[in-house]
Amino acid sequence: MMIAFQRTQRGQTSITEEDLKSAILNQPPGTPELTIMSFKNAEHGTTPGAMSASHSNALSKVDIPAFDWPIADFPKYKYPLDHFESLNKGQDERCLAMVEDLVDHCEKRNMPVAGIAVEPIQSDCTTEASADFFQGLQQITNRRGIYLMFDESRTGCGATGKFWCHENFCLPNRVDAVVFGEKCQLAGFFHSLELSPQERDRIYEPWMGDPVKLYILEAIISLIERFNLMKQVQKTGDYLKNGLMDMEVSYYDLIHSTRGMGTILAFDAQCPALRDNIVCHLRKKGVILGQCGSQGISLRPSLTFTKRHADIFLQKLEEVIKETELKKPKNDKVEDIIAKYGPPPKPFSRPRVHPCEQAASQKEMKIEKKKKLPCEAKNKKSIRPDIKASDKSDFSDPCDAHLEDWQRECKAMSKGVKKFNPDEKPAKKPVAFDGPGVEPKDETGKSQSKQKKDDEDQPVENKTPVKKESTKSLKEDKKRAKICKRCSPSKTTKSKPKQQMKNVCKPTTRMKKSKKKSKRERGTANQKKK
Repeated sequence: MMIAFQRTQRGQTSITEEDLKSAILNQPPGTPELTIMSFKNAEHGTTPGAMSASHSNALSKVDIPAFDWPIADFPKYKYPLDHFESLNKGQDERCLAMVEDLVDHCEKRNMPVAGIAVEPIQSDCTTEASADFFQGLQQITNRRGIYLMFDESRTGCGATGKFWCHENFCLPNRVDAVVFGEKCQLAGFFHSLELSPQERDRIYEPWMGDPVKLYILEAIISLIERFNLMKQVQKTGDYLKNGLMDMEVSYYDLIHSTRGMGTILAFDAQCPALRDNIVCHLRKKGVILGQCGSQGISLRPSLTFTKRHADIFLQKLEEVIKETELKKPKNDKVEDIIAKYGPPPKPFSRPRVHPCEQAASQKEMKIEKKKKLPCEAKNKKSIRPDIKASDKSDFSDPCDAHLEDWQRECKAMSKGVKKFNPDEKPAKKPVAFDGPGVEPKDETGKSQSKQKKDDEDQPVENKTPVKKESTKSLKEDKKRAKICKRCSPSKTTKSKPKQQMKNVCKPTTRMKKSKKKSKRERGTANQKKK
């Protein structure tokens, strides 16, 4: 835009050597003092020029130098639009008048406005403007010789029911320039022939872009045309917007100001705390939403979003709004709270044991568990020594009560029982019926297995003494097992020396020696015979 504007100011003459020399040193006339007008709460990017036209996130602009460019107001409407038509038209007229005043002011400062950058729907707060506003803005730019650029980086690629959002405004003339990105999977721009430079290499990128992304964008456009996703976005967007507006009527004190176009929608909560609460509860239910502005909730679904998805979202949103209630803080005094509920309990913290000390203290813990003190001793220990005997009846240490509950709870958890509740009474076990898998019971109600255990525990007077097995039976068992006397363990074998132990026979499982004898053994045997 600046190249075309300066070419018209120069009178279609070619660039001089003075322009080239001064441009190298960042001095005029090669680098003229031109400006780009933007609007409040706009978001255009993070490069130096785009950051100078962005006014939504202050933290991203701190410590970075920026250009002194004019900033105009963007219309702020009241909703619903049907009830505030005259007020909203006044907003359009006021903002358009401010644009013309800023253009005149910049010309007086010798810093003319070369172009205006605007978002069809501001992404920071999801703030929309009417078609009348954009038509009036284009008339001003055409009359003043200024170029108009639409930033469609977040509204393009069919999110508003048209491939480009500015097509919904029915502008009388074509747009001078459009910037796109994000959903298109490719960042770029297109412009009119008037903005194209006449010299070579005026706009040059070192690596000449990424041609692979062009194939991705081509595939996206073919899918949009094949499945007719533009009509689907229009229908689902209207259906979702009407559902949110109906919900406003029933919950007017909680949500309001439903706005947007297509599936780029947003609504405001009563306060930032309520907004955060709604977003948090919806995320727990599986719905991901965005936050915009101070108290706004933004919706950015995909192009495949249908009415079925909209019904699920509206149902979950209504459930969350019903559950959410703003509780105003009570201005009760501390004395009134203590009179009602008593003093606060002492802070109790579970004792932490170091792993090295834990093993050493296990024996002591077992000994302490075995020692069971009587009730009187426990009561004496629980009472503090600094309290008089007359006040002992009124004293109740809440820390001791917490400790007892915690110990019981730990025991219950170790046994696999549910969480201990001191107020809950133990439920009676149901009586078993005589059926399959149930042991038969006696008249007393005990099963036969339990009856046997009880009989075994009771002492019996006339019990027959257990006879010891005789030595004969042991000998017979040894013979049956084919074990030699010498192999049987006895007291005498333990005291025998190693030489006597050699005479003990070896087990029968040993391997038999081969019958064949060596020549040496045959000779010794013949000598003995002779």
